[in-house]
Amino acid sequence: MSDILNRTKSEIKQLPWMLGKLAGGIMAVVGVAGLVLIWTGKTGSLLSSLVPYVFSAVLGFLLFLYCSRAMTRSKTGSTLPVMPVHNQVRTNIIAWSLLLLIVLVFLVITYLVTR
Repeated sequence: MSDILNRTKSEIKQLPWMLGKLAGGIMAVVGVAGLVLIWTGKTGSLLSSLVPYVFSAVLGFLLFLYCSRAMTRSKTGSTLPVMPVHNQVRTNIIAWSLLLLIVLVFLVITYLVTR
């Protein structure tokens, strides 16, 4: 029973960092989506209309990275089993590759639709 309580306490301690990562991810997605919509639009939009979306994307990405690293630092003191480094690297490579593939497909579809 104490193992379940320890895991629950560990998850509750990580909750603010998870919510920060979620907020950063949402900000980055909104910023990039706004950039793509304004930039690929057929109207003559000004460069100044892109600034809030660039700011949102960069700030969201930085918030996501900060919370991710802070969550990793808070896990180092945990006694729970940790995935080996080799498996973590492989998992990260797979996740980033899928993300980049989805972004590439999105950009190609956006280009073809707005052409």
